[in-house]
Amino acid sequence: MSRLPVETPLLRPYQVEGVSFLVGRTFAALFDDCGLGKTPQSLVAAKNIGAKNVLVICPAVARFNWQREILRWVDPSSSIEVITSKLGSNYLPKGNWLVISHDLLTDASTQKILWKRDWDLLIVDEAHFLKSKGAKRTRAVYGTHCDLKGKSLAGKASRTWILTGTPAPNHTGELWTHLRALCPEAIPGVTGKPMGETEFQTNYCALEETNWGTRIVGSKDMARLRSKMDGFFLRRLKQNVLKDLPPVTIDSIPISLTKMDGEDMNRSLKAHPDAIHLADAAKNMSGDDLIKFMKEHAPELATYRRHTGLLKLPICLEWLKTEMAGNHNKFIVFAIHHEVIDKIVEHMAAFNPVKIDGRDNPKARDASAQAFMDDPDCKLFVGQIAAAGTALTLTAAKDVAFFETDWVPANNYQALSRAHRFTQTRGVVVRFLTLPNSIDDIISRALVRKTRELNQLFG
Repeated sequence: MSRLPVETPLLRPYQVEGVSFLVGRTFAALFDDCGLGKTPQSLVAAKNIGAKNVLVICPAVARFNWQREILRWVDPSSSIEVITSKLGSNYLPKGNWLVISHDLLTDASTQKILWKRDWDLLIVDEAHFLKSKGAKRTRAVYGTHCDLKGKSLAGKASRTWILTGTPAPNHTGELWTHLRALCPEAIPGVTGKPMGETEFQTNYCALEETNWGTRIVGSKDMARLRSKMDGFFLRRLKQNVLKDLPPVTIDSIPISLTKMDGEDMNRSLKAHPDAIHLADAAKNMSGDDLIKFMKEHAPELATYRRHTGLLKLPICLEWLKTEMAGNHNKFIVFAIHHEVIDKIVEHMAAFNPVKIDGRDNPKARDASAQAFMDDPDCKLFVGQIAAAGTALTLTAAKDVAFFETDWVPANNYQALSRAHRFTQTRGVVVRFLTLPNSIDDIISRALVRKTRELNQLFG
């Protein structure tokens, strides 16, 4: 692989290799592990190819971080426009770099305006957001049939690079949109044309027939798929390239409720007998049966799950106060429900907490993340996994706690990687606070199964 034509003293050797990989390709996927610096690699690569008109699509929480990184890695005088609302018909571009969030791509007028412009380079950050063929944002980037035809942003760009540390959060079927659009030669079908979504799923997904049609319950033949994707993607893991990165330690801490355990809690939630019955039924399941059961009864279990989070919260807060008392270190706490997040912020006011969840606008999110990194008096960051689990650097902390967990193992890993990144200088300690004999145990078993399976594809 060729070396870079310019010196990049701020990059690590593996990042220099990543830049070279991108520079040499029209379509490429950088699937580096979370925290390895995919953003600077893509920006230095953009600088090296001389890209003048660049469109960056990223999560809303990351828009202003991309602005800062462009100024740092490309040119401090770069003309950058950060789009924070839908584009009207009278919009006129104000910068060579345009940064916009995935959610704004669902607006038809915004799509139309972006499509009118010719882009030297399209960078899609957290590209797993484009895993669903029918989603408006996927169609906006890859086209209606994921073939770059029609009004697709990737079709209007001279080059397209996608970035994500979790390329297939749930199963291999979520890779089809990317491969059909950007690497169709990797998935030849029986007719000689690239595989359609159904044929791809038949080849690489474990399927199950139900009364409502075919459903995906897992992945298969992952070694063959990986070999066919060779040359399209580059993926490095932390343990392989960051020998000096301090280790991450992950532990599970059972939370014992005063005068009740998880089964007593079940009986206390009399307002939701159906959810309690379902949770009890799931305790005897494992593997594919458990995954299928959770998906079929997600709404009922979500209600039960919210009550679980609220019920164990007082003990979690007591544990957190004990951990932080007399400790000068900063702390990160992840949760899911707004009620849980609000109570954490309220009860931990003495530690000057900041929080990020789905209710915050992009500027507020950016300000919270920066305050946690820069303000020595801000000791606690409280984040909703969906809103704060990607695209942030929170290496001011080495301690991470999950009061609630996500259904998708990759999302939890993304979240803890906010602290375990290549700028981290201390060992990171991650703890999952779980309630025995509750929905926490059920979720944990499902997460272990999913994680083991996906490790076979991307390590």
